[in-house]
Formats: sequence, structure tokens, C-alpha cells
Amino acid sequence: MTQHTPEPWTVVKKGRHWVVRTLKGYLIAHVLGREADARLIAAAPDLLDELKQLVDLLGRLPENARGDVQGFDVNHAFSRASKLLASLEGQ
Repeated sequence: MTQHTPEPWTVVKKGRHWVVRTLKGYLIAHVLGREADARLIAAAPDLLDELKQLVDLLGRLPENARGDVQGFDVNHAFSRASKLLASLEGQ
């Protein structure tokens, strides 16, 4: 599993670009463009943690309980979330 720089990550405007960094000052990224792009990068550690919890929760459900839930295909969501998590972790 790959490790990310310790969180939390913050966003600060520097001239015409945005800087994403940790509270300890580690530089994560310089973002030219919109603040929303920088905020998405800054949210990455939290998004990864939430994705891990979701995959774990869905993986604990019996397969027969992972069908459609009010029109939502839980099996499909579990499959996609698992593949995304594996990709993010370099697997």
C-alpha cells in the first residue's frame, strides 16, 4: 500500500495559483486554475479513507444482500469502488 503525506492538507492562495500543503508545511501541489481543483486535491486523504471504509463495509455484506437497493446496484458499486481503491493503492 502506498502512503500519502500526513494529513490534514490545506489550500492557500499564492498569487495566481493555489498551494496545497500539510499543516507542517510539506508541499503537496501547486495548482494553476480553480480553487475547487486545489480543494479536491487537499481532500484526497479523507476521500481515500472514506473509500476504504465503504469498500470494507460493502465487502462484509453477504453477496445475496448486495443486489439492488431501491434501484441502486450495490454489487456494481462495490466492484467499481474496489477497483478504484486497488488502483489508488498501486495494485
